[in-house]
Amino acid sequence: MNYYEEIKQELINNEVYKSVKDYSKNRSDLTTYYNVGKMLSEAGKHYGEGIIKEYSDKLTKDLNIKYDVSTLNKMKKFYNLAEKMATVSPKLSYSHYVELLPIKNLNKIKYYVDICEKQNLSIRELRTRIKNNEYERLPQETKNKLIIKEQSKMEDLIKNPILIKNTYNYEEISEK
Repeated sequence: MNYYEEIKQELINNEVYKSVKDYSKNRSDLTTYYNVGKMLSEAGKHYGEGIIKEYSDKLTKDLNIKYDVSTLNKMKKFYNLAEKMATVSPKLSYSHYVELLPIKNLNKIKYYVDICEKQNLSIRELRTRIKNNEYERLPQETKNKLIIKEQSKMEDLIKNPILIKNTYNYEEISEK
């Protein structure tokens, strides 16, 4: 009996199972939060925006899990974002999308979703890239290529290393 091969096969099976389980759990989360967001949007049309506060209190009491107003609002915003994007990537978690919710530019959101998919970014890495204004540092021609989904070259994605903020509206900016 070859124990090593059996042990190896057990570990491989476990890894496959964990991957499938994680994938289905993530897919379930995305579907659930999308559906909740959709229902909250529809309820808001009929009963006004105060319904979210009321539902928050009821859900917290009934389920014994805290569903505060901001959590339910994020689900509603997630639904609105998903509707604009037409498809939601199952490779990204709901937490990835929560990081993208404050961004207004749809092309910018699509860029970060694409980068997350291709580079398998964690939420922390995504947050860092957003904070470092990665999208804003891309040349305009590269942004245009991304919008029309044209194939980008490596040099297109090299970002400008320096981003100078002109908070005082000076006409000339120097190193000083």
